[in-house]
Amino acid sequence: MPQGQHFPVFGFIKQGPVGPSGPKGEFGFPGRPGRPGLNGRKGEKGDSNGLQLQCVVQALWDQKVIQSLGPLDVQDFRGHLVLLGLGDLVRPDSEALLDLLAIALLGGLIEVKSPAVFSQDDLRLVALNTPLTGDLGSIHSVNKQCRLQAQAMGIRDDYKAFLSHHLQDLIDIVQLPYRTSLPIVNLRGEVLFKNWESIFSHHALPAGIPLYSFDGRDVMSDPFWPQKAIWHGSSERGRRLDDKNCESWRAGDMAITGQASFLYSGLLNQQTRSCSNQFIVLCIEINPDHNTVEELKRAQYRHRRWHHRY
Repeated sequence: MPQGQHFPVFGFIKQGPVGPSGPKGEFGFPGRPGRPGLNGRKGEKGDSNGLQLQCVVQALWDQKVIQSLGPLDVQDFRGHLVLLGLGDLVRPDSEALLDLLAIALLGGLIEVKSPAVFSQDDLRLVALNTPLTGDLGSIHSVNKQCRLQAQAMGIRDDYKAFLSHHLQDLIDIVQLPYRTSLPIVNLRGEVLFKNWESIFSHHALPAGIPLYSFDGRDVMSDPFWPQKAIWHGSSERGRRLDDKNCESWRAGDMAITGQASFLYSGLLNQQTRSCSNQFIVLCIEINPDHNTVEELKRAQYRHRRWHHRY
């Protein structure tokens, strides 16, 4: 073999042990997007009013309006829902929706297009917003409460308390021309009695027709009125009972009595109860001149200006 030349030697190569893992490499570029998927099933047609209300509520929330409203502000607008034909929403299982609608109404963000609230002349029978003992201050004081709570709802304030007292019989509260010609209705306009005089001959309330307070709650079912009874101080014929009117509605003592009626038995059933009981107090409209929705809004604006005049 010539000097300086080397020839390869063929043989077996022994594999050595596996070395340690190397460092993790960098992420690569994203791949190309895949093909679009199949079209989904067509959804049902949505409710534009619900979407609009959702947008309104979201806008109010963003502007910190909802947070600034207290529960009493919302509560005051329950009656508006009744007047505007939304009384079916005033139920315990729809509190959230009720509050949202009330807030939207409060800000004037829902436009209600209705020619009139009522379709005919009638007289409304409405309860005060809280149960009261027989100490109502006086008949003049409770009449004033009826007027003020009507004004707070932006409706006509020609109301008097559904009570006999030492100066007047209950039957004489409504003027003679209106006693047989006009139906008695609730706040929403649903008929409770054929006319005023029919209350004193057949005083049972019709089944299934709510009796609303001024703020739109049904006193027949709302637990805020635990005792479903009204004060009236009258005989079944609407005549005053001088010894059963809680001393002309100035006394709330347990030893003094007033004439009341449980609503399941009618408006003028004869139950004598202690004046310390907290019962429903009703107000009756004495003038049938009703307002359109636009007039209601103007009346409410005038009331707000009067209330904040100082």
